[in-house]
Amino acid sequence: MHKSIYKRKVHSKRSRANVRLSALRDELAISVPTGEIFYVGTVYSDSAVLVGDVCLEADLIPLEMVGLDVILGMDWLVRHHASVDCFRKEVILRSPGRPEVTFYGERRVLPSSLISVMTATRLLKKGCSGYLAHIVDNRIQELQLQILDRKMQVLRSREIPLVKVLWRSHTVEEATWESEDQMREQYPYLFE
Repeated sequence: MHKSIYKRKVHSKRSRANVRLSALRDELAISVPTGEIFYVGTVYSDSAVLVGDVCLEADLIPLEMVGLDVILGMDWLVRHHASVDCFRKEVILRSPGRPEVTFYGERRVLPSSLISVMTATRLLKKGCSGYLAHIVDNRIQELQLQILDRKMQVLRSREIPLVKVLWRSHTVEEATWESEDQMREQYPYLFE
């Protein structure tokens, strides 16, 4: 079976020729973490969503949101037989009759002092003071990471070098396979 690996490469294509806008049976009220509520009553049925090189169908509900191209929910994941590994930030799509696709999300090691938008909103509504700041740390921070192993992921037309990374404060069993190119870009000191 053909297996593809992609990192943040999801595109939605809505060409006028083969996408039909239709009314939903009931209007939806969609609440987002910022507190906004969107009321929608239309859907683009069976729109093509390109994940890497594989085209998968989705029913897309248009929202007036800035910064997001598409949100694919649980119904879409079920429809395409997805396996989700939250720790590895990995989604494997095994849609019948289509090549298997592995999608890797961004892996960020975040400080424990950060809080979510929803928590911040709740605290502000209770009367707590909030300060908006944009801080850039220009110091080079070397995380305590270790490369345990290397392998090549063979695809149809190319090979992708992977490294097995032991992340700070994790056990060897929790080590994850990451793109070597991305790791070289983010953590060059690991390869010196």
